Amino acid sequence: MSSTPTVREQFLVISALGANPMELTNVLCRASHENRCSVVTSRLTRHGECSALILQVSGSWDALARLETGLSSLSKKHAFTTSVVRSATLENRPEALPYVAYVSSAYRPDIINELCQFFI
Repeated sequence: MSSTPTVREQFLVISALGANPMELTNVLCRASHENRCSVVTSRLTRHGECSALILQVSGSWDALARLETGLSSLSKKHAFTTSVVRSATLENRPEALPYVAYVSSAYRPDIINELCQFFI
């Protein structure tokens, strides 16, 4: 008795920058759905007049390849830029407790760098 092999799920991380956050989200989520991919995680942020959307998309290798191929024409048509990276699942999470830090300080150009050094 042979069992059918399970299709190994693969991931694509798409980062996109554009002026219109709703169009950016709509176009990329629709393209993912039309290519039989699933949006696993998403983050949308505003930076001045620019919006940044980061999507982690899962699917079979051929579905991700179709999505990846179509992104360049979509980005030209809707006037946004994309960057795409193949990714894998995070196999082992480190043995650590998550925490949140709220920082209130005077503005200094090097403050972010100093905060990062503290948490390393």
